[in-house]
Amino acid sequence: MPLGTIQTPESAVFNLTTLTPLYTGGIGQHGEQLHPSGLLGSIRHWSGLVARALGDRAFEERVWGKAGATQKDTHAKQVAVNWDGSGLGLKKLPEKIQINNNRGWFFNQGLSGKCKLALTRRGISDSDWHILLLALRIQIRHGTLGARDQFGLGVVGCDRLPEVAPLAANATPRPELTDTLWHTAFFNAKFTKFRRDLDNDPIQIAEGLKLGLVVRYALRNSLRGESADTLKMKELRHAMLGSLNEWGSATNVSAAYQQANNPSAEVRIAVQLKPNEADSRTQVMKAFNQTLKQIEDDGWRAGEPVYEWGGSIGSSDKHKFKNIAEWVNHLAGV
Repeated sequence: MPLGTIQTPESAVFNLTTLTPLYTGGIGQHGEQLHPSGLLGSIRHWSGLVARALGDRAFEERVWGKAGATQKDTHAKQVAVNWDGSGLGLKKLPEKIQINNNRGWFFNQGLSGKCKLALTRRGISDSDWHILLLALRIQIRHGTLGARDQFGLGVVGCDRLPEVAPLAANATPRPELTDTLWHTAFFNAKFTKFRRDLDNDPIQIAEGLKLGLVVRYALRNSLRGESADTLKMKELRHAMLGSLNEWGSATNVSAAYQQANNPSAEVRIAVQLKPNEADSRTQVMKAFNQTLKQIEDDGWRAGEPVYEWGGSIGSSDKHKFKNIAEWVNHLAGV
């Protein structure tokens, strides 16, 4: 075959800049280099959330592969992923941050700077490629990359997100299972300095980590009840913010960071509303929203939080989004 007739596979390139350091674990969890497996896991998670929201529960295995010696339909992932971390450098993190006399949170190091993510189509269909690009836009704009909840690391900005067409209107009904974007909420909590003795220098990583942990601590405490419902609230608190050897956290809180030429700091919060009961999900949203308005720490004061969630999509003619496709397009910025 003449070289001129060979088709170049379609690729999408994301030029990323860290707003909080990246953390991808590694041997001994030292965070000493970029480990693609940790990043792939987070991309797989987010794309699965979007696909399942659109009614496609086979997307994750179809796109990201299926392993197992006893499986008849084992196959590799249908998209090639390449990371260029040459623009990243090691960032030493504070060894320990302690708030409110707790035992403290421990850190080692992360990676800061610029990196490039390139996705190249292999056996992936047009529709799956479309969902994957939309999901990555949502993840970069509202979530984190790398370790899903490594104490606030992994917020990135992108010079220019790859263009993608919006989804057509989709009449997918709300699923009963809570592992989709329908049951995901996104908060953007903004903080400003209110003490006159504070300078206006950009927020430093130790200060940003501390403020993010203060937010996490406050959210956890917002799910504590009176004696009559202590057990129920404990179960809800553990499901949403984790419990050792019991639950992983469903609430991912970033460190505080600042965008260029913006004096206010932002904390990004992505919440997977896991409870099966709608009233429990609403209870979490109300508790989180109210708490985020009241936080003050070391001269930083919270403003009115901005949030998005799929809890009432299509619930009435007055709602901003009539179906899940409209909300996915909105979150992806298309």
